[in-house]
Amino acid sequence: MIKNKVLTPVLSGVLAVSVVGSGVGYYFVNKGEPEKTMDTMKVSMTQVEQTVNTTVDDVQKAVNGKLDFAYDADLKITVGNSDAMKNSGVQVQPIEVSTKVRQKGQNSSAEIAAKYNGSTLATLETVYARDSKTGYVRIPELSSAYIKATEADIQKLVDDAQKKYTSKYQLKQDTNKRQTKTNQNRIADIKPKEKFDVNKIKEMLPDLSALDSKKVEEKLNKWVEIVKGKITEKADNGTVSGDIEGNSYNYKVKTYSISGKQAQEAILAVLDDIAADKDIKKVFDDFYAKQPEANKKASGIKSFAELIAKMKSELKIDASQQNKVASLDVYYDGNEPAGAAFSFDGKTYAKAVIINKSDVNAIDAFITDNNGNANFTVKGSSKLADGKVSGKYTLDCKGKNSNNTNVSLTLDKVVVKDKTFSGTVTLDFTASSATGSNKSGSFKISGTADEDKKDLKINISANGINVLTVDFKMNKTKATDVSIPTTNVFTVDQLDAYRATCDIEGFKQNLSSALGINLSRLGTGLGNGAITKKSTTFGNNGTNNVNGGLSLDGLLTA
Repeated sequence: MIKNKVLTPVLSGVLAVSVVGSGVGYYFVNKGEPEKTMDTMKVSMTQVEQTVNTTVDDVQKAVNGKLDFAYDADLKITVGNSDAMKNSGVQVQPIEVSTKVRQKGQNSSAEIAAKYNGSTLATLETVYARDSKTGYVRIPELSSAYIKATEADIQKLVDDAQKKYTSKYQLKQDTNKRQTKTNQNRIADIKPKEKFDVNKIKEMLPDLSALDSKKVEEKLNKWVEIVKGKITEKADNGTVSGDIEGNSYNYKVKTYSISGKQAQEAILAVLDDIAADKDIKKVFDDFYAKQPEANKKASGIKSFAELIAKMKSELKIDASQQNKVASLDVYYDGNEPAGAAFSFDGKTYAKAVIINKSDVNAIDAFITDNNGNANFTVKGSSKLADGKVSGKYTLDCKGKNSNNTNVSLTLDKVVVKDKTFSGTVTLDFTASSATGSNKSGSFKISGTADEDKKDLKINISANGINVLTVDFKMNKTKATDVSIPTTNVFTVDQLDAYRATCDIEGFKQNLSSALGINLSRLGTGLGNGAITKKSTTFGNNGTNNVNGGLSLDGLLTA
């Protein structure tokens, strides 16, 4: 049976690749995963999940420049502009991220460019020398120069920032401490005279030292055997046969049945065993002795024997149910369980048949109410051919007052022999209610991939309107030599000189042009194009134009 986890990595992957932002630093991890063989359909369906998960994980790593080979990758995210957004004058244009990664010898490089509506916002170029553990960073739209930093430099920046922060806010912290002390004194004045004593709560809890895990397991096994002793078992009860969407089955049936009278006897036998159990009685007596008199009086129970008697009374099966029989049919394909059916008083309330062969997976299951109406059904099948799985599974759930839900999972030529994902997986759902509130949604992931090339597309829609489209393409390339910058390089101790090379106005104009909004005030307080050490702020005056002040000091020293 297809596990309900099969779409979990897909959904989480969409969120991962849709939020492209932090984490643009890169590293390379060499890992080897043994190829899994596809001997059965059961393994194949598990592999569907694994291939989807691996490919979506590669998308996330590629966008952040973290895969372990040379490649070019492009990601495009298109947000569906609903009627409400269009009417409000808000339209989100396509967002793109392109990545070029190279690794050869001890050197690595990554170029990550962000675009909006086809125009480049900014490019981050990084080079890393493994032998010296030194990184070089450049944003060409801002400056042609590189900033050079070693691991020690980065640690020093962090330490200096911490010291600066501590010094700057020491006075504020002292003020806060004085205010906190004042508040504590005020709270102390209104505290109740009677303190809350945790030990009193502990004293009221039962002492479970008499019941270790081994004893509990032994008791549970004993009670199971008591119940089994009351159940009628018919080792061979014929066969059940049929087909699921053209896939036939013929299974042996083993039946377990119990009447109301037998169930009553089983319940009483278990309670009698509990009543004679000294360990359980000790736990009850200790717990009961610790209870306040009001609690004892409210419970109406004075002893362990009275507790057992009350349980017997409350669990008593009505005389009209004594002769009715509950049965469980277990289906076997050879020695493997392949389904079951539960019946009571001649009515079948639940049934599931599963086919899980080398090339076919199928399921037909239902749960009904007391009137024989199917409230929950699952049906579908898929086949494995030439290493690809195709098929469809549908789940229907009928609730009260015409609240119905339908979910379908469709697999179209999903490759299960490779670590990468190819094919199409579609999840559709509809929900309706008696009030006429109908909703629908669709999630679709499709693509082709091999070891050297990936092409992936994700579509999400709601009520017939496209919400999000993610397009991803990646090609493995040949690693070329990575040169370490030697000129126009500034260390972290030369940031003032680096700032002088930055074209802030040009950078703002480029952003304004790409975003289509006015960023003329971006950098207020920075001087006439020169970067000054101002606090980082970013505000909006309520219009479509972004206003306020912004300092790049934090960015350039990060």
